[in-house]
Amino acid sequence: MKTQARNWPLRIGTVLALLLLAVAIFGPSLAPYDPLEVYKRLRINNHSYGGPPLRALPPFETARFPLGVDYISRDVLSRLLWTVRPTLILCAVVVAARLLIGLVVGTLAGWFGRRAIWLIDSISVLSGAIPLLLVAIGILIEWQRYDLPPSLLVFTAALTVTGWLNTASIVQSCIQTTLHAPYIESARAIGQSKFGVFWRHVLPQVWPVLPMVIAAELSAVTLLVAELGYLGFFIVERRLPPRT
Repeated sequence: MKTQARNWPLRIGTVLALLLLAVAIFGPSLAPYDPLEVYKRLRINNHSYGGPPLRALPPFETARFPLGVDYISRDVLSRLLWTVRPTLILCAVVVAARLLIGLVVGTLAGWFGRRAIWLIDSISVLSGAIPLLLVAIGILIEWQRYDLPPSLLVFTAALTVTGWLNTASIVQSCIQTTLHAPYIESARAIGQSKFGVFWRHVLPQVWPVLPMVIAAELSAVTLLVAELGYLGFFIVERRLPPRT
């Protein structure tokens, strides 16, 4: 009797996800320094850091800063441990907003038919012609023109504005496929109302698709947040309160 093959990619992915979640929960308490503290007179191995010229300390040069310091002498390890939690919160909020909008729009498009589907397809083609990264950058730049610091709400709007289309298309396709199933005709034939057909037979077919959509959207949003951070767009930092 053959034993079932182990799904190693799933196991490795689960371990990495749990590790990332643990860092998000316990990371700030494990950080050795304040991630916003600047060491202006840092001198290691006869080299000065933190004052002109601005230079970063590479990783593994000293035990005091295992991952080094950035170009203005802030501890990289502490910054990494502190940044996982707000990044995951931002990604979760964006995914939830995308999922909610996409679920509502996709359900309406799939249920009411051709005109709504045509509108969804038209918006999808238009959004495909303009990369989401450029749209997000445009919204953030326009916000900064009014001298307002980027906030969680602004980032959520910038990353949600067109990202819901993928979810809407998947939900719409799932509902359209379900409406052509034989048991839908049977439910209508025995006199079930439209609401009853939708609630008992159509909507339950959408729920199994959502975990796949959430996983895909979470990875896409995380990558997009990383791209924006690399280009210099991030939520403005605030001084952390001292530890007690």
